[in-house]
Amino acid sequence: LWMLFLFFVMLTNYMKYNYKYDDNQQMTENLSQKWNEDEKAWENDLCIRYTYDSKSITTKYYKWIPKKHTFVLIPSMTVTMDK
Repeated sequence: LWMLFLFFVMLTNYMKYNYKYDDNQQMTENLSQKWNEDEKAWENDLCIRYTYDSKSITTKYYKWIPKKHTFVLIPSMTVTMDK
């Protein structure tokens, strides 16, 4: 029982992932958030957005800019792949 208690005490918040899907059950967004221990709150970190067409999938990465309270595209990480 003591070991079980230690296991749960050692668990901490670190990263959280939220996913969105379209009507075809294709992922359209993956939002990652980091735990801010000082604020005791989740903070945005990275957002990955997926777009689909008949022949390809485009993946765009956005980094959270706290001072602007918005995500900004990282163009160098944009990738388009054939299906």
